[in-house]
Amino acid sequence: MKGSVLIVDDDSLVRATLRLFLEGDRWEVIDARNGKQALDQLRARAFDAIVTDLMMPEMEGIETILKIRQSGIKAPILVISGGFSVRQAPDGSGVADLLRMSRELGATETLAKPFKAAEFLERINRLTGVAAS
Repeated sequence: MKGSVLIVDDDSLVRATLRLFLEGDRWEVIDARNGKQALDQLRARAFDAIVTDLMMPEMEGIETILKIRQSGIKAPILVISGGFSVRQAPDGSGVADLLRMSRELGATETLAKPFKAAEFLERINRLTGVAAS
């Protein structure tokens, strides 16, 4: 095994697809349906990388990233987004780029859906410093 990756996404098909990509590249995979489950997993063990969606029920990706970084976890975070890139800013002042915001708040890198398996695995391998298979 190369290491372990935590996948955080409310879409079971996305979780299953990312699991197939990663396990095929010899990664151990644990997944969570939302940010709350992710934080529970992170309290239980360390991961070499974290992959999170932004739009999820119970705890969105931005809040999840903040809580991960506030807890002192240094693992790289790859944010994947489902094709949206803007929404109303929290203060109502206009449009905020969620991908940019996620990087400012602690994400290491972002990747817009849809993406190819090779592109995703290249990011994970590069972020963790592990050679590709």
